[in-house]
Amino acid sequence: MQHRIKALILAVWALMLVLAPPMSKAYAEDCINERAIFWGATSSNGNWKADTHGTRNVIRWSDRTLDTFCGAGTDLAWSTAHFALSIPNLQQVEVGWSEQWNTFKTQHVRFWFVEWQNGSNCCAFYDEQPFDTAHKACTPPAFGGYVVFRVTNTPIGTSNYNFDVSCDGGSTWHVLDTIQNTLDDNGTPFVETGRRGDTTGESDDQQNLQWKDVNNQWNPWYSAKCSTDGATDWNGNVYSQNPVYWQTLPAPQGQSC
Repeated sequence: MQHRIKALILAVWALMLVLAPPMSKAYAEDCINERAIFWGATSSNGNWKADTHGTRNVIRWSDRTLDTFCGAGTDLAWSTAHFALSIPNLQQVEVGWSEQWNTFKTQHVRFWFVEWQNGSNCCAFYDEQPFDTAHKACTPPAFGGYVVFRVTNTPIGTSNYNFDVSCDGGSTWHVLDTIQNTLDDNGTPFVETGRRGDTTGESDDQQNLQWKDVNNQWNPWYSAKCSTDGATDWNGNVYSQNPVYWQTLPAPQGQSC
């Protein structure tokens, strides 16, 4: 009888394991805070390359792993050509791509991405346009290829900027958006990559980085250094100089700030 009772208890316990819902994570997933990495252009003396009028970044078109615990409708991965204006109080403009889950979290949805921050008016986001709409600027390459993004002070000497993209290596440009009255006509070029979520990927590659001079000419970055590293598990790395080719690597590879 005792053997039968033990067997029955074991059978009930096994059934409870089968019917029990899967265990959730023991900690809250961080799907809100950005984990961004910024590296900026430097001159031959190691100082920031200021007084430029734009940045031109050749950015790898990639499909990153997205954290499955994060919801739809929020950018979880991005890579941008970032331009920090010389005037203080967080003046910045940037253009690139972003990636998030679709409504049912069955597919990755990709966007052209534009953002500007104008002093205390933080932050104005471009109305992101999915590639399957009539607003598609150009057809990006297969994953692993490269798209060229640039932020340009247009016209030179004004406080206006264009946000451009090219899918054919820079032969044809499409203006995604413009901004006026940023209060400054020059700044320092940067690369930016970022993510939300603990398991979202942050692999990035930005090549042939260039800055725009007062004569409307493009020049190669001499070198680059880290400004901000908000991702403890990824670092930046310059793997070619003048022009600069830059990538992210899983820590401890690369260099943190």
